[in-house]
Amino acid sequence: MRYYGRYGQPNKQKVLEMLGGVCAVCGSKPIHTCQIDLHELNGRIAKREYQWKNDSPSNLLRTRKGYYYIMEHLAEIVPICRNCHGRLNCKVCRAEVRAKIEKWRANRKPL
Repeated sequence: MRYYGRYGQPNKQKVLEMLGGVCAVCGSKPIHTCQIDLHELNGRIAKREYQWKNDSPSNLLRTRKGYYYIMEHLAEIVPICRNCHGRLNCKVCRAEVRAKIEKWRANRKPL
C-alpha cells in the first residue's frame, strides 16, 4: 500500500531537500520522510485555495496541483519532526519551540 499515492512521497522528499532536510527545532535528520512533518506557520495554506478541512501541506503534496501550490508558498512552511510538532501543540512548550522556529527562519538561506 502506498500511503502518499503517485506523487506524494517524491514531492515531499523534494520539498524537504529544499528546506534543508532536518528538523527546524532540534536539528534531527529523518531516516524516512514520514518521520518529519511540514508545518505551516500561519495555518492558512490549506484553507486558501483548497477548501479541504484539516488538510496539511503533506496531504496537499499528493496531487500535482497541490505540489505547485506548496512550492509557491514554500516560505511559510517549516520542517518539524514528530516530537517537536507535538511540543509545538503543547501549551507549556509552545513558546520555546516557536522561538527556535523563528531563529531557524532568520538563519535560513533564501529560496
